[in-house]
Amino acid sequence: MAQKYLLTGGAYSGKTTLLQALRQKGFEIVPEAAEILIQEELEKTGVHPNILNRFAFVEKILHKRIELEFTVQDYEGAVFIDRGIPDGMAYYQLYGKEPSPAYHAAVQKFRYKKVFFLELLDGYVPNEVRQEKEETRVRVHHLLKETYRGLGYKVITVPVLPVEKRTELILNSIP
Repeated sequence: MAQKYLLTGGAYSGKTTLLQALRQKGFEIVPEAAEILIQEELEKTGVHPNILNRFAFVEKILHKRIELEFTVQDYEGAVFIDRGIPDGMAYYQLYGKEPSPAYHAAVQKFRYKKVFFLELLDGYVPNEVRQEKEETRVRVHHLLKETYRGLGYKVITVPVLPVEKRTELILNSIP
């Protein structure tokens, strides 16, 4: 049975780089649902989906995350996931709207063994995929931590360190 470990944090906190380092060590990883959907939409229409309807996009991310959650059920051992279902609840809070009943149900159904919260890196520059302004990025970062704590998770902070040290910290924190 898979032991699901979650990596979360605001945009440009090093989640993808850290996941790749974990993959190189032989662990299964699950990519970020939002990034998959953004790339698909940009290739199809050339327009970032968040621009069209951010609430519809957050709901679409939920469905993609659930799909990705089901892909790990048959894995054995540690699986590292790039952002989790509760991340969407933080975005709802950012937008001043109550999460849908589907989000509430999903955060109860899909749980994580541990949540690793990566501190933000310096040098963030918005791009085609990451379009948040700096103040929004920082606000989301704090909302993510509040959301996971509010759901009863013990959040393990991963400070800004070289990727090798971050990897070591995480691997020393799992059984």
